[in-house]
Amino acid sequence: FNGEQGATRIWTRALSSSELAGIVALGLPGGNAVSRDDLLVEYDLHAPFNASKPGVGLPGYQISVAPPKFKQMPMTNFTCEAVFRTTAPNIASTILMGNWSNNMYSAVNLQLEDNNTVRLYMRNTAGTVASLAKVPANVNTRDGQWHRLAAVRGNNTMALYLDGQLVGSQAETLGAYPLQGPFYFLGRDGRDPWFNRFVGDIAAARIWTRALSADELAGLAASNAVPADGLLAQYAPMLTNSLVTAGFPNRRFLRSFTTRTNSATLVFSDLPRHDKIGLGMLLAQLDQMEPVAGGDRFVIRADGTEVLSVGLGSDQGGEPQVSTLSVLGVPTDIGAIKNTLTCGDDLFFCGTAWNDYRDHVYDLALLEPLQSIPHSAGTLVIELLGIHDAPPENEGFGIDRFELTVYPRRGTMFFLR
Repeated sequence: FNGEQGATRIWTRALSSSELAGIVALGLPGGNAVSRDDLLVEYDLHAPFNASKPGVGLPGYQISVAPPKFKQMPMTNFTCEAVFRTTAPNIASTILMGNWSNNMYSAVNLQLEDNNTVRLYMRNTAGTVASLAKVPANVNTRDGQWHRLAAVRGNNTMALYLDGQLVGSQAETLGAYPLQGPFYFLGRDGRDPWFNRFVGDIAAARIWTRALSADELAGLAASNAVPADGLLAQYAPMLTNSLVTAGFPNRRFLRSFTTRTNSATLVFSDLPRHDKIGLGMLLAQLDQMEPVAGGDRFVIRADGTEVLSVGLGSDQGGEPQVSTLSVLGVPTDIGAIKNTLTCGDDLFFCGTAWNDYRDHVYDLALLEPLQSIPHSAGTLVIELLGIHDAPPENEGFGIDRFELTVYPRRGTMFFLR
């Protein structure tokens, strides 16, 4: 077949004429016209996907415009949303997402401008422009706090919402047109990558192939309730940092986010009489850890006494998988923790590292010495320390499924109510 196949499906039943008509009318781009009842198998290359890293050294992120569903985004109603924070000077334009350049039409830009202005800019293939620019009341978009800016196109109307509240709207008559250019960008547009780039943080960016309602946008701002219907593309840091690949579905890491020392403290009280405890957790080395060159390591302390210290790396770029291991204050063969490896692959995306690195997840419940830690006090303070010399965009530790086992003394009586 000399062409493109956007989707292929097989049902174990005869679809009705109305269902087939709905697929033809609404099947692209996005939408829910495709019946899932008795759907046996489906190939849909352009299902919702995440934004990808651009070329090495360039700012922003980019999404290919080649997939039909994405290229046809302005052929119908749509919603674009970005969650951002910035303290950049309140002058000139700073692009949250877009593809506009001086060399092509067919663009959609969502951006901040001078004098606290927010703007939705659209230009069709004929060169006709529809631009909605508003100054929000009582909100400073450059105050360094998190804000959500959403642009909605629906029923020949374009509207802007800031933090879930309508800022302004107006009629537009651009009609249907496809996006042009090879990429749709986040944090910049199709012009020089260093021109009008966004200076700040983008926590999430999403595009839907429909006009979200005012209630849905208010729900996004209030509780981050992301509607799945029509979600075409999304960018969210560490969206893939789930433990599905490690055999623990629907879980995510609590991860380190500070250069140098990250700490978490757990306090347990009213423990039964005991002489020893056991500790377990999932411990992940994420991306470009450098236990040799940077001294990156993870430490566990129980009541101030170090019970584990381990240097974890990616096993590439000159850094070992494990550099050193100390358990209960005693230097230990690194094979002991290697034997607890649950998965090791390029599983997680940390952000802006120039290369992809292998990640490793260890199940410390399998590290036998940690299951027999001498302890008898009625309270217990556990400190978890993740120490690394680079920002979280490049490296970090992740923890999940913390386990504490208390071994009661023989003859201890428990009352259950």
